[in-house]
Amino acid sequence: MPSRRREFLGRRPFLEPAPASTELLDRAVHEIARDFPEALSTFRKLGIDMARVGGKRLAELPGSEELADALVRCSAWRPPR
Repeated sequence: MPSRRREFLGRRPFLEPAPASTELLDRAVHEIARDFPEALSTFRKLGIDMARVGGKRLAELPGSEELADALVRCSAWRPPR
């Protein structure tokens, strides 16, 4: 019987592909932070309080278009769709 470690090493972890800005606008801020952890640094740099706005859709925040573009740039390293 193979060890659990060997089974794990044989599988590739799933990596969410790079998001589109239109997709991000329709998602809740906390979902973006969950699926794209690199977005947390962008939220912090822009002074967004995750505790206060985590349940809101990104489109509901002021300057949401610019914010979505910044989030796409910070996730550019991910594989394309």
